[in-house]
Amino acid sequence: TVPPGAICGACRGKGIVQQQAKFSVRVPPNCPDRQRFTFPGMADEAPDMETGDIIIEVQEKPHHTFSRLGDDLFMERRVSLLDALCGVRFSVRHLDGT
Repeated sequence: TVPPGAICGACRGKGIVQQQAKFSVRVPPNCPDRQRFTFPGMADEAPDMETGDIIIEVQEKPHHTFSRLGDDLFMERRVSLLDALCGVRFSVRHLDGT
């Protein structure tokens, strides 16, 4: 039995303290959908338990103009038959805003 004055004020005798942590993740260009970044041994800790890993998974958002296949970006655009036969020029706003 722990004497009343000897109980830790931070955990109140439970042996664990809740706190939040921030993780910085650098997502490289061409990062595939469902790419995982692992922080080994950084998950919750508890007495007599092995500390787990934190896994952050990238999920690609759908885009209204572009779709992705591997490292390539695709854009679908309707053109008239006349434009398809004679040629056409149009501008495209890229993902970086240019």
